[in-house]
Amino acid sequence: MSDKISSETLQFIQQYFTSVWALELIFAMRRQRDRAWRVNELTHELRASDHLIETILTKFVEKGLVLEIPGNLFQYRPRVPEMEALVARVADAYTKNRVALFDELFRARDKNAQSFADAFKLKKTDR
Repeated sequence: MSDKISSETLQFIQQYFTSVWALELIFAMRRQRDRAWRVNELTHELRASDHLIETILTKFVEKGLVLEIPGNLFQYRPRVPEMEALVARVADAYTKNRVALFDELFRARDKNAQSFADAFKLKKTDR
């Protein structure tokens, strides 16, 4: 892969990952894809909080990246093969061009924050 991250991969990052924590979580689960994890195991693995891990896992389950298994277990299992290919590209970008990947992750977050702030601006007709 070149240093440039493809537009398809960037779009996937913007839609599926809201933080570096989310990236680290999916990569940890992907490294041991046959393992079913408990929240506290992932919390320990990443040195994070249960609340943070639960929040990210909930989003990953909703989006089809992670499967929730009875007994409050979670396993990396993308719903479709194309998602696995995209996660692989994100992992590759993380390895080869982490700065560009983080820039994109934060740019998307900044854009969302700006949109929220813009909703409160007064228009000339509102005055």
